[in-house]
Amino acid sequence: MQRDDHTLLLAMHRGDQTAAVALWGRHASSLRAYARAILPSADADDAVQDALLRALRCDHATLANVRDVPAWLATLVRRSSLNRVREARRRFVRERASAGGGGDGASDVEAVGRAVACLPRRLREVVVLRHVCGLTFAQCAVALSVNQNTVASRYREATECLRLSLKQPVVPQRATQAERMPSERTEVVHG
Repeated sequence: MQRDDHTLLLAMHRGDQTAAVALWGRHASSLRAYARAILPSADADDAVQDALLRALRCDHATLANVRDVPAWLATLVRRSSLNRVREARRRFVRERASAGGGGDGASDVEAVGRAVACLPRRLREVVVLRHVCGLTFAQCAVALSVNQNTVASRYREATECLRLSLKQPVVPQRATQAERMPSERTEVVHG
C-alpha cells in the first residue's frame, strides 16, 4: 500500500527510516533540479540536504499543518538555496574574487539548458518548478510565497524570453532599460 506524502512526512519526523527513504525517493530528483536552477550544481545537493534536515527539525504541529508536501519541500529548498546564494555573495565581496565562465554544447537540450540558466532567477524558478518538479501553478505559488497570478505572469514572461533566446545564439543578458544606470540610459526625445 502506497502512503501519501503527508503521512510519510509525519512518519519520517517520528524516525521511520522507511518513510524517509520513500519520501526522498519521490521528491529528491525534482528538488535537486530546482536547487540547480538557483545554485551551481555542486551546491545544489547540499541545499536539498539542508532543506530536508530543516524539515526534520520542525515540530509536529508545523508538520501537521503542511497542506501540500511537494510545494512545502520546494519552499524549504528555495530558502536553503537563497541562503547559499547570499553567503556566496558575501564571500565574494569579502574576497573580491572574480567569477568563472561557462561551457558550450551543441545539442538542443544543452541550448535549452543554457537559455533557462540565462533567465533571471525569478523566471528560472517558475520554469523549473513547472517542468522539472511537475508542480501546478498553485503549488508554485506556495513554494515561491507569491500569488498564483504572479506565477502565471512570470511563466509567460519566461516562455517568451526562452522563445526569443532560442531563435538566436544564447548570450549573456544585458541590463534592461529600467535596470541601467541613469548615465547608460538612452533618452528619447519627442519632437
